Amino acid sequence: MKLNKKNGLFILTFLVAFTITAKAQENEQFTPEILNPGFDIEGDMKFRGHWINKSLGGGVQVSKGPVYEGLRSGKFPADGTRIAYQVIVVEKNKNYKLSFFYTMKPEPKGTLTVAILSGDVNDIDQISKATINSVVLNDQEKQNAYVPGSVSFNSGDNDEIAIFVSNIDAEARIDSFTIVEE
Repeated sequence: MKLNKKNGLFILTFLVAFTITAKAQENEQFTPEILNPGFDIEGDMKFRGHWINKSLGGGVQVSKGPVYEGLRSGKFPADGTRIAYQVIVVEKNKNYKLSFFYTMKPEPKGTLTVAILSGDVNDIDQISKATINSVVLNDQEKQNAYVPGSVSFNSGDNDEIAIFVSNIDAEARIDSFTIVEE
């Protein structure tokens, strides 16, 4: 290509535009992405896609009701055999808040635990050691009334974390996950 004023100006304009775009992208805040955050997207695993880790437990069930928003929620039967699990990308050494809504049947007494793990974990015996932070929930006042829950954490030296949800004794549902940097 022969360089003349016309295409030289085009190249210069392209380089300036590229530099401005690259600088703008550098300044944009990274936002972690939770896939299928409300169990509403049908895929290969019947609305459970992105929430399965068979090494840690049976896959979360999906229920049409009650739901917080959308058409479905994640369901954990009282026998405690089901889990929800998803690895997401985060930035290292950042403070995040994972929020969600949950509901539990009033009887029998039980808990729902949401834990943040340091990366991908595939051995149930490693959950405790890998836990960055967790919250144990037990609001069983109204069976179909969703209440907010959250867990804050620092990602530390991890560029990915895992969300791990499990229950004990009481049937529970969870819906509408979000994550923001604090």
